[in-house]
Amino acid sequence: MNNRIFSIGYRRLENVTRHHFAPWPIARTALQLAWRRRATKVALLACFSVVLVHASTLVVQVLLKQLEGQASGMPAGALEATLGQASEILSSFVRVQFYFCSMALAVIAAGFISEDRSAGAFDLYFARPLTRMDYALGKCLATAAIPCAAVLAPALLLWLTALGGSTADQAVGILKLGLPTLAGSLCATIWLTGSIIGLSALGEKARTVGAVSVGMLIGLSALGEALPLAGHTWAGYFSPERDFRTVVAGLIDVGGLSLAGQFLSSGGQINESAWASFFALLAQAGAGFGALAWRLRREVVG
Repeated sequence: MNNRIFSIGYRRLENVTRHHFAPWPIARTALQLAWRRRATKVALLACFSVVLVHASTLVVQVLLKQLEGQASGMPAGALEATLGQASEILSSFVRVQFYFCSMALAVIAAGFISEDRSAGAFDLYFARPLTRMDYALGKCLATAAIPCAAVLAPALLLWLTALGGSTADQAVGILKLGLPTLAGSLCATIWLTGSIIGLSALGEKARTVGAVSVGMLIGLSALGEALPLAGHTWAGYFSPERDFRTVVAGLIDVGGLSLAGQFLSSGGQINESAWASFFALLAQAGAGFGALAWRLRREVVG
């Protein structure tokens, strides 16, 4: 077993003090092992491209707003009709990045628990005075770090950029977007963490878990769009992407889409109730965390 553990990259922790936060070394090790793979860098590059496109659009919007009415000669409302408002860009970013980050997690975090099971690493972990909660929290921290870096942090930076480039009249409206943007990003982080961690706990191979994760997201999204059109509106709540789109639409009112918004937006219809969609996302994430708890109770005694 020791050779198998060594071959996948686990090393003995040196100079560990008696009083330390046990989940942190677990999270750090999982992220370090994931970073060594080329697929991780490619997946994160795709997420970064989404940030870059929306940030560029927002910067151009801020610059043109400063020129509008002075030397640009643009008619009133032409800028909003072309590039949209800050609310539209923030809403578009959170929704599009939700989809891209779910794909990235299928590549990066699918093996966080499944590979430990297949390699027999539970024997190594729990040979030390480690609780099941320490292990679960460490893996959840490692997984949550990815959507925090890809969704939460960039969303807040985009909001701060829009706030910094706004006029005194526009600042109040943009300031009010901070809490909805944060709430939507946190909702995405919780669902993304819970869903992939649950599938990883149930699977045994990272590639299988990743394929199942992507397949379920695409399949549920397809059903969640097709069945409501046939009159089965309840089916829309089984689509995570549609649920999240509904929650973001309830948090951030963008009005009509601009030309840039039509290009950046993921489009699609929304469910009737934003609250029902929110609780559907929480239930799906809760099922993932529950699967992790079930796996650890079954595999680890005591």
